[in-house]
Amino acid sequence: MFKTLAAALCLSLPTFAQASDMTFELECAGNAVESCYVIAQGTITKDTPKRFSEFWGTGQIDGNQILLNSPGGSLSAGVALGRVFRSLNLNTVVGNGDAVRNRTGLPGPATCQSACAYAFVGGNNRHLTEGSKLGFHRFFIKGQTMDGHSAQSVSGGLIRYLIEMNVDARVFSLASTAGEGEMYFVPAEEAEEYDLVTPHGYQDFFLEPYGNGVVAASVRKTKTDPYDLVQQVTAFCKKGKAKLLFYAPQHGLSQSDPVDMVVNTDTKNLTVAAKNVKIRASKQQAYLEVTLPRDIANAISGAKTLATGFRFSRAEGGSYSTHFELSDMDRKMLSAAFKLCL
Repeated sequence: MFKTLAAALCLSLPTFAQASDMTFELECAGNAVESCYVIAQGTITKDTPKRFSEFWGTGQIDGNQILLNSPGGSLSAGVALGRVFRSLNLNTVVGNGDAVRNRTGLPGPATCQSACAYAFVGGNNRHLTEGSKLGFHRFFIKGQTMDGHSAQSVSGGLIRYLIEMNVDARVFSLASTAGEGEMYFVPAEEAEEYDLVTPHGYQDFFLEPYGNGVVAASVRKTKTDPYDLVQQVTAFCKKGKAKLLFYAPQHGLSQSDPVDMVVNTDTKNLTVAAKNVKIRASKQQAYLEVTLPRDIANAISGAKTLATGFRFSRAEGGSYSTHFELSDMDRKMLSAAFKLCL
């Protein structure tokens, strides 16, 4: 049955545009490993999963991000490539790699459609760069009518794959709305609703009782990555001082000295001196407790945009950075957390 299904999948999604076979190249936009991408561009063929495995197996690859730009190709190969991505714990991004190659910026918009879309969902974390398109369509054998048994086999295989990749199986229904020669490009809101893309950033702040007051906390939406480690940020008041507490997995901070914390709020660039930063670290966990000067605490509680970072070395875990787009309710919760010390 597997061979029958694989054969059907090979014929089911023809490429919508002519392009050369998919190639792989490692490029970095900067010196940091998180700026590195494997640029995967071109048509997915039956040999693509094997060629990618050989490429990755050289051991010369920095980072874990695959930048996809492809019109599609063999569906069975797209599914197989997605499984390779997942087995290697790789993240997938739809984007154009020109700016990365030239070290002039981050990936630009691109299109990943047909078989490429199924390879994309194999990513552990998945992201569409701004303006990029992710396209699905109904499977078919060009010029032929597929019998009911074959159609059921292919449908079942694709649905199982989507579920295996933690994607909402309703995506298959969306794909079925596009006929031969048509493509359904998933709107951004549907991409999130159906778990095609991984939510980025942090959740809304929430309040919890603490002593005679409350704390305001926000938890990140996704798993941490190397050099993107902060899992939770908590704002509170202790002994008349406004504080922020950053929680992260331990990544080399046990022997570290405190460093400055940089705070960006809207148009203000502020710095909290290292003397106001306290490190508590065990084998598994690390906490960075920051005592905020009054003016910085006021700036944070009134900001619409908040970004923080520390000047640790990469061996110590990097910047431990965070970024928030604060709503009116977020600002009210931060103000409530700082109420007893401002």
